[in-house]
Amino acid sequence: MQVEADGVSFSYKDKRVLESITQGFDKGEIVSIIGPNGVGKSTFLHCLNRLLTPSEGRVLVDGRGVEDYSLKDLAKEMGYVPYSPASNFPLSVIDMVIMGRHPYSRIGSSKDDLKAVHAVLERLDIDDLAFRPFTELSAGQRQKVMIARGLVQEPEVLLLDEPTANLDIKHQMEVASLLKELSESIGLSVIMVSHELNIAAKYSDRMVLLHQGRIYRAGSPWEVITPENIREVYSVDAEVIDHSGRPYVLLNNPLRGRT
Repeated sequence: MQVEADGVSFSYKDKRVLESITQGFDKGEIVSIIGPNGVGKSTFLHCLNRLLTPSEGRVLVDGRGVEDYSLKDLAKEMGYVPYSPASNFPLSVIDMVIMGRHPYSRIGSSKDDLKAVHAVLERLDIDDLAFRPFTELSAGQRQKVMIARGLVQEPEVLLLDEPTANLDIKHQMEVASLLKELSESIGLSVIMVSHELNIAAKYSDRMVLLHQGRIYRAGSPWEVITPENIREVYSVDAEVIDHSGRPYVLLNNPLRGRT
């Protein structure tokens, strides 16, 4: 499956957030959308899965506009994991995850739904949490549950909005490693918004750097994560070194007089 943004622009009232974004995403790759706050990363993700309708341009799934899909059919193709899942749901883990079966459900939950949920929980090694209240889980466990809810939709593409936000280093790496394993083992396409440059560079096949609502640079981690790009887009002086074949950012100082 290929997802393609073709000249996508988006405005909130009079504020232009995205400007003519054209970018394709191929099966089985991990692509990180990076950039400073306010450049339209989450907005772009929401245009991809039809939570928002572009002001201009189209989003295509295998050459077919997302507007031509019913929401239920689109959910079978694209799973979505939102930013920072709320922790006050009075539900068990299994109840949270089975909500992801809504594209297939009619009334109630079928045996097939329960089998799919069990298989995903087992694959993510969180089946022991099935009957635990979601509110009692750690941040890392909650994030895995939300990923499970996206996977149980049986999508070919998984969209994630800052999946490693609010996690400690150990859990950031666990979540990123899990996404990498799923990409490689079942051909899942992963498109994720990230503020963690080094985590994104370590696990991504490609990266897309947004600046002022446009694509500033797109390509391999080495093509995107450069001192020059970081200086221009983030207004930070940085060094980039080779760490196990991947770029690793060493931050120095913010540039004075720039925001």
